[in-house]
Amino acid sequence: MDTTYCMGCMHPLEDGHKCKYCQFDIEKYAPDGHVMPAGTIIGNGQYLIGRALGQGGFGITYIGMDLNLLKQVAIKEFFPKGMVVRDCTKSLDLLIYEKLSEEDFEKGVSAFLREGRILASLKSNDGIVSIHNFFRENNTAYLVMDYVEGQTLKSYINALGPMTLDDTLGLMKPTLTSLYSLHQKSIIHRDISADNLIISDINHLTLIDFGAARIINPNSTVTSTILCKNGFSAIEQYNSDGFLGPWTDIYSLCACIYFMLTGIVPQNSTSRYISDELKPLSDFENLASNEECLPILSAIMKGLELDPSNRFTNMKELFYALYNEEMPVTEEVKGLNTAFNPYEAKISTSTTDSPSFSISKTYIRRGLKKERKKIQQEKNKKRNIKILISAIIIAILGINLYFFADNIGVSEGFSNLLTSKNVDESSSASSEDETSDESSSASSEDSASDESNLSSNADSNADSNSDENSSSEEVNNPEIKMVSVTNLSKEKALKKLKKSGCLEVNGKEIKVKFITKESGKYSKKIVINQSPKKNKTLSESSKIILTISIPVKDNGSTTTDTNSNSSASNSSNSSNSSSNNSNSNSSSDSSNNSNSTNNSDNSSSGGNDNANDNDVAGNLDSIL
Repeated sequence: MDTTYCMGCMHPLEDGHKCKYCQFDIEKYAPDGHVMPAGTIIGNGQYLIGRALGQGGFGITYIGMDLNLLKQVAIKEFFPKGMVVRDCTKSLDLLIYEKLSEEDFEKGVSAFLREGRILASLKSNDGIVSIHNFFRENNTAYLVMDYVEGQTLKSYINALGPMTLDDTLGLMKPTLTSLYSLHQKSIIHRDISADNLIISDINHLTLIDFGAARIINPNSTVTSTILCKNGFSAIEQYNSDGFLGPWTDIYSLCACIYFMLTGIVPQNSTSRYISDELKPLSDFENLASNEECLPILSAIMKGLELDPSNRFTNMKELFYALYNEEMPVTEEVKGLNTAFNPYEAKISTSTTDSPSFSISKTYIRRGLKKERKKIQQEKNKKRNIKILISAIIIAILGINLYFFADNIGVSEGFSNLLTSKNVDESSSASSEDETSDESSSASSEDSASDESNLSSNADSNADSNSDENSSSEEVNNPEIKMVSVTNLSKEKALKKLKKSGCLEVNGKEIKVKFITKESGKYSKKIVINQSPKKNKTLSESSKIILTISIPVKDNGSTTTDTNSNSSASNSSNSSNSSSNNSNSNSSSDSSNNSNSTNNSDNSSSGGNDNANDNDVAGNLDSIL
C-alpha cells in the first residue's frame, strides 16, 4: 500500500500524522483494548480498518477503505458484549466466555451473516444503509456497508431545535418505504432511535446500525436477546419472549417522529406502563394550530400505543395515515406481502390472550429503576447548578460591596483609625473655615444673598431625601454608619441622626458635640462640618461632632455645646448650658436661672441663636 490514509476520515494523508481534513491525530488515538488497531487490514487484504466510529450491544463499527475500489466504507464487526473478549496485543481472534458454548456463539455469527445477506439484496432502498459485502474472519463476522457522512438525528435536533411537520414527513418518507421492504423479508431492525438515523448535508435521512436486526420466524420458540433504548423501544422489547414484529419498529419510528417535532424524548415505555404521562402531540399549540394536521398527529400517537394490538399492523398502514397515499412497493418485495400474516392474525386477538403485552415484572422494575435514577440525577444537577449560581451571586455582591466601600474612603483596616482622627482634624478644619470666611467676607451682599438661597435649597433637598437614604443604608449595611447631615439645621440634623440609628451602637448611646462658629457666609444656622464623615462606621467609643454656623459677623470666641445623651433630661441640658457660660449649678431652679443669665449674655454679644441651639440639643426627645 503506497498511499497513506488518514485513520479518521480515510482521505490521503499528505504530511505528518495530523489530517488537514478532519484534524484527526493518530498519535492521540487510544481506543479500548478489544478494538482493532487503526491500520489493520482484513478481508484478504481488501479492507483497511480506521478508527472506531461506535460500539453497541452487538458490534463495533469502524471507518474503512476499500483498497480495491478506493472508496470509503463502514465495517461492522460482530462483537456481542458479555459473550466474547479480545486482547489485541496478542491476537485479533475473539475468545468466547467459558459459560457460553461455541455452538451458541456460532448461531449468532450465522444469523449475523444471514441478515447481512438479506440486507444486501435490498438494493433499491435509499432510506437504509446499503450492504456491499460480508465475510468471516478473526473468529467472528463482518459487514461492509456504505459510509454515511452527516450527524445523528439526536445531535441535529439538540442543536437546531424541533422540525416542522412537513420537513419531518419529508425526511421520513424513504425510511418508511425501506422498512416496509425489510419487514416483508421478515427482518425487523429492533434498534431504531435518534442515534441510528443520520442526516446528511443534503438533508437525506438514512437508517444505520443493523447489528440488532433479527429474522422473525412465527413458528420459532427461541427467545431473543433484550435490546432497549430509553424512550424509543416498545414495551414488548423488555421481555425476552416478547412478541416482536413490524409494530415494534413502528413504535420506535413514531418515537423518533415525536422527538423531531417536539425536541423531547418520549417517556420510557416501562414508565408509561405504570403511569402514562406522555403528552399528546395535539396538546402542542404550534403543532395543533392547523386543524388539517390533527389526523396526522393522531396517527403518530397511535403508533406510540403501549398495547401492540392498538398500533398499526405494518408500515404500509402507517404510510397511508401519514401521507394519505398508497406506499410505493418495489419489485423485489411485491410477492412477499404475506410474510407477516401469521403475526397480524395473532396481534389482532384480545390483549388478555395475546402474549405481546405479557411483560416481565423484572424488566419493568429495572426500567423504572433506571428512570427514577435518571430523574434523580437531573434533580441533583439542577440543585447543584442553583447552588453554584447562588454562590457566584453572593461572591459578586461581596466584591461589589467591598470596592464600593473602598471607593468612598471606608476600609475595614483604617475605619477605626480615621474615626479617632476626626476629633483632632475638626479643630484644624474650623481654622480653615475661618480663613475661608475671612476671604468670603470681601464679596458683595448680592453674592452673600445668592449663597444664602443655595443653602436654603440644599437644606430643603437634604431634608426631603433624608428618610430614603437612611433606610437604604440600614438595609445594605449591617453596621451603623454615619449619615450626612451637612447643610441641615440643628433640629433636622438631630432628627436624622436618631432616625438612622446613629445615636446608639450596641445599646450604648453616642455623644453628640456641637461647635458653633460665626460666619458671614451663611444666612442661617446650619451644619457646615461633621465628624465622622458620611459612611464612616460608628463604634461604641465614637463621638459625633457637628459644627454649626452663626450668621453674625463678630470676633467673639467660638463656643462649644455638648450633648452627651440624645435623650438627656432638661436638668442636665441646663447644666450644660450653664457650663458654657462658666456658671455651674446643680439644682433645677439654679438651672433655670443659669438659662436666663446665658440668654442675657448671648443677647448682649449677638449670640441669642446659640442659646436656642442649646435648647434644641437639650430637648431632643421633645423635638423628635
